[in-house]
Amino acid sequence: MAASMKQVGLVTFAVFMTEALIHYNVGISAATKQKFTFKIPEVKELVSLGLIVGTASLVSTTIIDRIGG
Repeated sequence: MAASMKQVGLVTFAVFMTEALIHYNVGISAATKQKFTFKIPEVKELVSLGLIVGTASLVSTTIIDRIGG
């Protein structure tokens, strides 16, 4: 059974958002020279990440749809 484009978009967003949160925390850890800990950013930063990731997910899903995914 083939996945719908909505499913592809949601999975893409989930994977990209997870990656973005890991990169965010790695950056915080490196900048503060503290041991890595996973924390959810403040609302403003989380919304910013979500918008960027959402845009990238939409572009990725559109490309997959256009090439016949």
